[in-house]
This record gives sequence, C-alpha cells and structure tokens, in this order.
Amino acid sequence: MRLFLLLLLSFSAAGNMQAQRRGPLLQFLHDEWNFGKVSERTGILKHSFPFVNDGDAPLWLTKVEPSCACTSPEWTHDTIMPGDTGYVSAAYQTYARPGEFDKTIAIFANTPQGAIIIRVKGDVFLPYDESTENRNREWYGDLRLVEQTITSDPLYNDRSDTLSARFINHGNQTVQVLEVVKLPHYITLLQLPEAVEPGETAIFKVVMDGRKVGKWGWISDQINLLTDDPMQPYKQIFITAQIKEYFPPKDKKSLKQAPNIQLDRTDHAFGAHKEGAILHTTFQLRNTGRSPLVIRDMVTDCACVEVTPNAGTLEPGASLELKVKFDTVFRTGLQMRPVRIVSNDPDQSEITFYLKAQVLP
Repeated sequence: MRLFLLLLLSFSAAGNMQAQRRGPLLQFLHDEWNFGKVSERTGILKHSFPFVNDGDAPLWLTKVEPSCACTSPEWTHDTIMPGDTGYVSAAYQTYARPGEFDKTIAIFANTPQGAIIIRVKGDVFLPYDESTENRNREWYGDLRLVEQTITSDPLYNDRSDTLSARFINHGNQTVQVLEVVKLPHYITLLQLPEAVEPGETAIFKVVMDGRKVGKWGWISDQINLLTDDPMQPYKQIFITAQIKEYFPPKDKKSLKQAPNIQLDRTDHAFGAHKEGAILHTTFQLRNTGRSPLVIRDMVTDCACVEVTPNAGTLEPGASLELKVKFDTVFRTGLQMRPVRIVSNDPDQSEITFYLKAQVLP
C-alpha cells in the first residue's frame, strides 16, 4: 500500500511538472499577407497580424526585428495572459520602391519556440502620370543637380580652379552618395556629400588643375556618381573649361620681341560638291614676330576636318603650309567648319579660320 501511494504521488508530481513546463505559447492566426498590386502613390501599406497566447502562463514579446528598414513594425507591449490576444503590425513604404517586395519580421517572445516569422508581399507599380514632377523623378530621380554643367572659363595652364555643383533632394527619403565612379585625371575631389536629407541642399566640390589637362581651347568631360536613389542611381556632372595659356603682363618693348602669328586668309569656300567628296586646301601660316612661334594645337569641331601639321615651332620670319582635308561623308547642306589655332602669341593666342562648302545629297 505504501509503495502504491509513492507511485501515485510520483505520477502526480510528474504531471504537475509537465503542466508547469507548458508555459506561454505564441500562436498567430495567420503569418503571411499579400497586398497584391498597389500604386507607388499609396504611400504606406499596413497590415495587422493578431496572435493568441495559447499557453497557460503570461506571454510577452521580447524583440521584433524587420528584415528591412522599409518595413516598420508595431506590436503589443503589454503582458498577454493565457487565452488573451495581441498583435504585430507591419507598415511598408511604397514611395520610390517600384517592383515586387517580400519582407519578413522576426518575433521573439518569452517562449521556447525561438523566432517566429511573419511575411508581407506585394507588387508596387508606377502609375502613368504626365505631370512635370513625375517626369522629373523618372528622368533625374529624387536627388537632382541644380547645375548639371560646371565651367571654368578661362582656366589658365599654370593654375587651378575650384568648381561646385548643388544637389537637392526632392524626395521624402534620405539619399546616400555611395562613390565617385569616374574622375578625370586633372580633377581632384574636394567635397562629396555622404547623405542628402529630404528637402536639403548639398554641395559637391572639385578642383580642376589646368597644369594637368594637356589640351587647349574648350574641353569637356564628365564625373559619374553612384547613389542609392531608387529611380536614377547614377548622376552625371559635366565639366567644361576653356584652357588658355597665361601670359604675364608685358611692356611695349617686350611685346615687340614676342612672336606674331599671321594667316594668309581667314576662310576658304570649296563651293558645291556631292556628299562623300574629300575636299583639300592649304593655308599659309607665318611668324612675323621676333621670337619663336610655338603652335600648341589645331582644334576642330568635327572629326571630318584634319589639319597637318597640328603642332610645331616657327622661327622668326619662317612660314608653314597647313594642309587641310574636309571629309563630307554623311554631311549635307551648308557646312561651315571652324579650325582654331592655339599658339604662344601673347597678343592673339587663338586665331580661327573657316571652311565653307555646300554639300549636295
């Protein structure tokens, strides 16, 4: 009889221990929600996931972690008694996030269950809108340049110039500037905004070194920036400059000893020719000064024009024949092509002659 009572008490204690071990139990009524197709203009999508404490001890949530900052959770912070209910809600921001999404939230509680995962899905589409703002967002994104082109005119070959461009964030989310993808060799980055808050203006600043350009006259290049702007991540800033040689001030006596560039004429008319013709002519260039004349460059506005030689040095009194070729392939109508000669003549460091032709189809 004594042994029977001991066994009965042992089974009863084990049953009580099992009942105590059951504890709180987190049970969601559903763990996934699909919003379907929604317009980007919707803004915030929100859905609530109710749960019940299916255990026999008080329940509370210890941590709620979304898989993305774009998903903002809210949840019941009170203690949930057995049989009572609570909720976890998920809010998803559709603005500037076109395309399908699948986001999760991990819920931790004072249960032995570990992380419980709930999920929201959907497909955000861009509505057709001819408004100026929508077109601007499509073409330029939210982070836009006030100055698409920055210019140094002139940029002398013995100095540098600091140039800046302004960004404005027209969106409602912070845009990060991740990296400079392309930077010309004569450009040094001085200031790069890391992040631009909504509505804020940020300054992009560079230094252009005229000593490193290695060209004369008008030059153009571009700087490419990578951002996390969801509409247009790549931003292009165009750089232009007119590179000129710096001549220190000279008195009249010094100017008389300087080189002097002279052309036999300032234009040549080829007349009418069929498209595809290769036209030739020559110009005579002469140094009428008292110092060597250095021809820095021959600058044309089109690959269809070729001038040889395109550089060299002329002693005082010497002359040079410039051979000019004009290729009319794929060019019809009235043509007027400038050729700019860059030299060390301090009085006229750049002179231009023109090629004219009527190209018939």
